[in-house]
Amino acid sequence: MLFPDCIKGADRQYALQAFILMANKMMIANVKRSTRQRMRGMYVLLKLVVAAGIGLSTASSSASPWGLNLYSHNDEVRVTFTEKGLGKYTLIFGYGGCVADILDHDQDYGSKLAGPYNGEETDRVLQTVLWGLSKNANIGRSYRTRWNVNQAGTFEDEYAQIVSFNMVTNKVLEIYSVNGKQWYRDLEDDYQGSERVSQYTRYSCEEDGVLSVRTITRIPRISVLGRKQKCFKAYIEHWSAFKNTPSVAGFNAVAMRADDDGTPSWWYSSQMERGRHVLPNYPNWILDHRMMSGYAFVFNSLSAAAHPVAAMVFGNDNARRAQGNAHYKTVLNFKHWLAPNVNPGIGILPGIYIDDALPGTLIDFEYKLIIRPGSNAEFMKQVTSAVGKVIIPRIYEPDEATPLELTKIKTNLNRIIDQDLTGTASKNYWERNGKLFKRYELFD
Repeated sequence: MLFPDCIKGADRQYALQAFILMANKMMIANVKRSTRQRMRGMYVLLKLVVAAGIGLSTASSSASPWGLNLYSHNDEVRVTFTEKGLGKYTLIFGYGGCVADILDHDQDYGSKLAGPYNGEETDRVLQTVLWGLSKNANIGRSYRTRWNVNQAGTFEDEYAQIVSFNMVTNKVLEIYSVNGKQWYRDLEDDYQGSERVSQYTRYSCEEDGVLSVRTITRIPRISVLGRKQKCFKAYIEHWSAFKNTPSVAGFNAVAMRADDDGTPSWWYSSQMERGRHVLPNYPNWILDHRMMSGYAFVFNSLSAAAHPVAAMVFGNDNARRAQGNAHYKTVLNFKHWLAPNVNPGIGILPGIYIDDALPGTLIDFEYKLIIRPGSNAEFMKQVTSAVGKVIIPRIYEPDEATPLELTKIKTNLNRIIDQDLTGTASKNYWERNGKLFKRYELFD
């Protein structure tokens, strides 16, 4: 195949047409030359095409066979993990810029995420969630009554809005989203008057088939029973919901560490098994503890090597904050739900607790997602390498200067709130022709 999978649609056509045109011209010009001269000329042309980034793959045999590319499919945006150019796992983006599904090509495109609890499309996804944990952010005494806003929308399927998105290249997708609705609709009146939550999400396809998920979330000013709060204790989390099943169609265990060959050496089962510890529910393990590895991955205990694995790599550094007197901690949590619950699942949940979170504070938080057919030496090499490449979580106070790369993002996140900007509560915010992506209300 002359052109790699990263060149699709019109770009692939144009590249091929350009190559044919150049080849024709060269052959006409070389018609009186010897065969060896003509072959040398075609070889030079091929080298030029490769140098332009549109030709044959020149990767060495030692390079990873894994790749990632963004593209459109009808009315969806997708990203596919490829091995030697063949699709293996496809992520579909959904409401609010979340990851709505993960499809396994070798399992008849079956989903690797847990199915919905009650038909909703906003819960069993990969997304950011933000909770209020202090007394002034909870009208009652349980998790059910706390202030709770999710990236994708609500439990009753009221969807978050996409204010802007930009497919920068076939490697980078940037999304601005906003949601102000409580996870449970019956709490809307209790928290009426609260600011909405604006968020920037960037998906980056990195080398060796590693997907970076970076979110920058703005802390809102919340209102509780009509009273605006100066600050509150916040918890932000990268929520995931992998399919939990003992069959090879899903996962039933989580590894905290593995040997170099990919064999899990510290792991938990999602079900009660003799001689195994059950996965703890929200243990709040501190990320920078010496026992932590900076990653966790779901696998099937039948064989980690023979069945798919999905790793979330979050690093092993505590969050950084300029104001040292404010308490915060970066943690790793888990959650699993089993039958008779509807569509059992497993969640790997890196999160940050922030005491006295002020309105306008920004939380910069990244993890990397690596999905493979099994846990082996190559998989572990990529996972451990990614640990050192994850950005350290960062908390920026409202009046704190931000790095240059975040200045525009901060302005846009504040602008969404200050100007009450709205977007589209739909997954269908791009063109269907598979070539051009519409820039919905893109910021200048």
